[in-house]
Amino acid sequence: MKLKTTFAVHKQDCLIGVPRRVAEGLPTLAAFDPPYNLGQPYSDYVDRKTQDEYISFLQQRVDVTCRHMHPHGSIWIAINDANVSEVDVMCKGMGLFPRRKIIWHYTFGQNGTKNFTASHITWLYYTMHQTKFTFNADAIKVPSARQLVYNDKRQAAGGRLPNDTWVLLPDREPAAFKPVSNTWLFSRVCGTFKDKIEESPNQMPVELMQRIVSACSNPGDTVLDIFNGTGTTGVAALSLGRSYIGFDVSAACVKASIERIATHNFNAYKIA
Repeated sequence: MKLKTTFAVHKQDCLIGVPRRVAEGLPTLAAFDPPYNLGQPYSDYVDRKTQDEYISFLQQRVDVTCRHMHPHGSIWIAINDANVSEVDVMCKGMGLFPRRKIIWHYTFGQNGTKNFTASHITWLYYTMHQTKFTFNADAIKVPSARQLVYNDKRQAAGGRLPNDTWVLLPDREPAAFKPVSNTWLFSRVCGTFKDKIEESPNQMPVELMQRIVSACSNPGDTVLDIFNGTGTTGVAALSLGRSYIGFDVSAACVKASIERIATHNFNAYKIA
């Protein structure tokens, strides 16, 4: 029997939208990739603030998210190297409990001429409660090297959890991600890829978001993304039997996200 799931993508700043449209205690997982303050050409957002303005911008939006999360919920935030320390300190100061920093490595960052080339994003993973939270280890386990290579009798039954380093390859070959891979191998979504959506300069791989959703929520739960972008979190959530709520200030992104979700036929009900 399929779970009845719902989705909604709102053209609204989450600072206003979340209190109006999200029931307190409903989302068990919030996962989002905010702007990085690098001057990216967003259609309805100016991605160039002072550092203090930028951190304040994020803090207000993480705060409103926390106030509406399930008390045993989890929050994942993708952030670039220039801001990861500040955002981590900010989140800890807001009472979130740090679980892990996931290093998401890609091999084709913008080439540097006077510094080392930037080649990773950090996913900051927190929980609302120190000991009570959802973590579905069995849903994301992979065979260990003892199983695959050595046929060691001491191998753990059912495999082991993946490492905390995810490697992005420069092309989307089928070998880029395999269920038996221990390190997380995900290809970055670039402009030449057939599933690239042009309305946003950044787009997460669906497979990456599916692993986060699988690990930190259960079927029937509600997943929240306060920076919806092109709706990848929603696609991942709905594909795994979760409901989804997204917010974005860009009308083009909201329209593209709803169309993208509709083409997948997730048997989910759209709500206003």
